[in-house]
Amino acid sequence: MDDPASTPERIAPTAAESRLARESSRKLARRLGDAARGRVYIHLSSRGDGPDESVALPRPAVRAVIRALAAFADGREVEIVSTPRRDAKRGMKATSDRELTTTQAASLLGVSRPFLIAAMEKGRLPYRKVGTHRRVRPADLMEYKRSMERDRVQALEDLSALDQELGLGYE
Repeated sequence: MDDPASTPERIAPTAAESRLARESSRKLARRLGDAARGRVYIHLSSRGDGPDESVALPRPAVRAVIRALAAFADGREVEIVSTPRRDAKRGMKATSDRELTTTQAASLLGVSRPFLIAAMEKGRLPYRKVGTHRRVRPADLMEYKRSMERDRVQALEDLSALDQELGLGYE
């Protein structure tokens, strides 16, 4: 059975959650800058259901929460996927632990699995086969994502220039 922490799940905020996320991300970001190195403490109020308590969080986890809250504040979906632990001797764990399935990779990119497989087969995204299954390294996937973003930005710039050239742009 798959580890639930490694299975992507998209979480979409409601309008009220987006407003709360905006306020929360700002407060956390301010506190993260003020906090001593190492840990950030979050106070959990029970509202009468039990004792209040404080929880220590590592700074990298708080940065991840701030990024998720900022995305929520913009009304965007958030997807959190764990990656393998680093190994001090080899840099990473075993090869199979650091590769994604095509389903996981497509979900991370927000594209269909057939679209992803077509990109792999056209040589745009490196992969390897394990039997009949394709596997992609997270680093290769993120580089492909950056490449898609660069292409998207370039296409928008080209369209904008064409609009201006044809006099269709906004004044």
